[in-house]
Amino acid sequence: MYSFKDRRQFLWVIGGILFVSYLWIGYHLIYGGHAGVVVCLIKKIIGIPCPGCGLTRAVVSFFNGDISTSIQTNPLVLIVAPALVVAPFALAVAPGKCYLWFQKAEVIFSNRTGIIILVLFFLTLWTYLIINDL
Repeated sequence: MYSFKDRRQFLWVIGGILFVSYLWIGYHLIYGGHAGVVVCLIKKIIGIPCPGCGLTRAVVSFFNGDISTSIQTNPLVLIVAPALVVAPFALAVAPGKCYLWFQKAEVIFSNRTGIIILVLFFLTLWTYLIINDL
């Protein structure tokens, strides 16, 4: 289980992840992506998509209003896209509560039941992506 040293470190890491995510998605929204170049190392090496494959395309479709295509591309968009919208406001308004929510989630998903739920979720997602060759 990874824990941040304090709330400040948590905010810097999450803020950095959000910032890089916005840059990456903004690039794809403005310039239309990278013309079929595969960025995923798992897909490059093994030849099958990882659970995150297609997530950028899904988020871009989601923000362009094409919800059905975004969900078909990667259902994880139902979690990621709303989080990209809500997270900055939540971090700005209530950083302490966000840190506490993270700590609670960390406890839940670090026990056996939480790990099983996460593994089953990602195996289901991965199976979906492999079957649909996304």
